[in-house]
Amino acid sequence: MTVLFSGHSRGRSPRLEARLGPSPVDLIFYDTTSLHFEVDEEDEIARKRDDREYGPLRKRGYSKNGREDAPQIVVGLAVTREGLPVRSWVFSGDTADVTTVEKVKEDLRDWRLGRCMFVGDAGMNSEENHRKLALGNGKYILERRTFSRPAA
Repeated sequence: MTVLFSGHSRGRSPRLEARLGPSPVDLIFYDTTSLHFEVDEEDEIARKRDDREYGPLRKRGYSKNGREDAPQIVVGLAVTREGLPVRSWVFSGDTADVTTVEKVKEDLRDWRLGRCMFVGDAGMNSEENHRKLALGNGKYILERRTFSRPAA
């Protein structure tokens, strides 16, 4: 898992414990993966459900399971320290991990966690994410890719 939020609820918002039962929530981990479909063509039209329109989801993109030939979706999942799922997201298959950070931060903002630390792997690291995560005195740790030297 690559994104970590920690803190306590404050203000008038409902406490996370009320949503998840007796276990207090002080950590939330987030990561993404890709899921491919055994179809030849990408989605081309938007779909409508419950009076909401959704853009085409099955698109070719970076495949984490090596299936660049197949349309896919990107799924994001937030879980507690105990591994209980608390929130999920579905993104178009051509969505890069680095571009999901803003949406996740926005969606979890409503939870009003008192203190927040975002920890992301190298796939979440970008100058734009540094700026967005630092807003409101945000704290974060982002992995940076290192390059190994060839053996001499």
